[in-house]
Amino acid sequence: MKKFYIINALVLWGIAQMICAQNMYRNYQSTAVTRPESAVSVVHSNGYVYYFQADTITKRLSITEIDPLSMLTTGNNWYMQYNIEFVLNGGFEDFNGNFVLFGYDKYNSVYPWYPTIMVVDPNFLNFDLYKSTTLKGSFIAGCVGYDINGNELYTFISDMGKLYAVNKTSLSLFRELTANPIFPFFDSYTDISWDSYHNRFVAVGSAMPNNHDHLHPFVEILELDVPPSMQNNAVAYNDYSYILENIAYRKVTEHKAMHVQLNPDELLLYRDLQEETNDSVHDIVWLTRIYNFWNTAATISESYYYLLPDAKLTAKDMIYDFTNNKINILGVFNNCMYGLTQLLAQADPFSLVSGLNVGQLGGAFVGNPSCQSTQSPSVNVYYNDLYMRNLAFNYYNPCGSILIAGSNGKGSVLTETYDVSASSCDMPLAVREIAGNPYIKPYGISITIDTSSFVPIQIYFNSDIVKVNKICDESAACSHQYGGKLLQQPKTQGRADADIVIEHNLQFFCNGYNGSIQYFLYDIAGKLLQEGSTQNGRRNKISVSKGVYLLKATDTVGHQVVKKIVLI
Repeated sequence: MKKFYIINALVLWGIAQMICAQNMYRNYQSTAVTRPESAVSVVHSNGYVYYFQADTITKRLSITEIDPLSMLTTGNNWYMQYNIEFVLNGGFEDFNGNFVLFGYDKYNSVYPWYPTIMVVDPNFLNFDLYKSTTLKGSFIAGCVGYDINGNELYTFISDMGKLYAVNKTSLSLFRELTANPIFPFFDSYTDISWDSYHNRFVAVGSAMPNNHDHLHPFVEILELDVPPSMQNNAVAYNDYSYILENIAYRKVTEHKAMHVQLNPDELLLYRDLQEETNDSVHDIVWLTRIYNFWNTAATISESYYYLLPDAKLTAKDMIYDFTNNKINILGVFNNCMYGLTQLLAQADPFSLVSGLNVGQLGGAFVGNPSCQSTQSPSVNVYYNDLYMRNLAFNYYNPCGSILIAGSNGKGSVLTETYDVSASSCDMPLAVREIAGNPYIKPYGISITIDTSSFVPIQIYFNSDIVKVNKICDESAACSHQYGGKLLQQPKTQGRADADIVIEHNLQFFCNGYNGSIQYFLYDIAGKLLQEGSTQNGRRNKISVSKGVYLLKATDTVGHQVVKKIVLI
């Protein structure tokens, strides 16, 4: 098939003295969804942030379109009415700009629940809601990619440890993939992503080899063939799989493995650990950077354990902020005597030895009661009623901010932060680090595949009214991101016709900029794929495979253009 680009100019920014909050909490109050139980955000390639909040009482989903710089609603608000108790766990944008939301049908609070997905087109004209009739549990992770024939696939991970794939043309026919090694009860998937560099899916989870008595994180690189018809069998091709031996902390319980891809060759792997000794119980965040993660030459570049002062941390989400070079981890303490305590952890993924900064979300305005730390009497773990569900990278904000979406029992909450250690809205938590020394061991994983049915749920679509309230807001500028200078309005002598021109489907050049130009190519998840410097008129090669991308170019006086590219 001949490849071609569809170019869509998204945004031409002339930014005036941009002030970016260190940390900001806002409540988006919907008139249709008055008691939201869950909320997630998606940063869309059309230039806006979309905030979704769901209420299992009214059985409604509110959609709020938000300006990514001011974080104020644009006035475009809608809500959907349906007849299931849809709880949101996450969402993403597919290659055609559709919103894909996933979670579960609460089904009158009786567990196990039923995995559920919703697909909304970018023009908000078509809506598809599908609920499983046979599967149990909840979808906790998901992504979009391609199968070996170039068909667009959605993949999801359930809290039952299984991987599911569905061809976009047959949303009611899901393929269930089960890791099936020596001890299948203990081996389960917990996270999935699409590697756009090598056109492979990357799945991680927990494995128990036959000669060990505890779990290890595994990494699996795989291809999928999921035809739209049930008459054809789905096939999974395991290119490479291995485990990381945990040799420092053996007598531990473990919860979840997650990962992010930092560049074409490096993967950062997260693992929950919990150590129990005679006099204490504390949680461990284990981070390992793996070089050449996608082939047999995989090696460990760096590995560290971070000991937190309480148990038990449950990881919810993980994302890479390439603007500030920070890995962001969303978690929750489950053993706080009064309830939940949410936290955000940040670290430099290329210098794990520099430590982990951890902030208790909302700690500054929650107050007592508190849960006493088991690590140090001088450190308190504060209870709050936040239940934050997912992270999103706001790549439209020049500060490179992280969005955290969730609820607080009274409404929905969306926070924005780029440096949790500098926040006065959150409370710091003491963490100590210990060098790890794991090693990679090849580990074969066979996969069994079944087909499961999902049924469509009818949706009614209406207009909504949403008001924005500040809970906690800091106004410190992120001037350090730009060499100590605030972004200024482009001068009058600067040209207003700055543009990016795509040429021959393979390269681009810039016009109308001043001086040196920096360009950045992102995928729709916000991952940086290509960057460099150029000049007006200079041709630059675009080295990507088919998919949807954002190309951004900016100069020293503030001219900036972002264009959407769809390579088919």
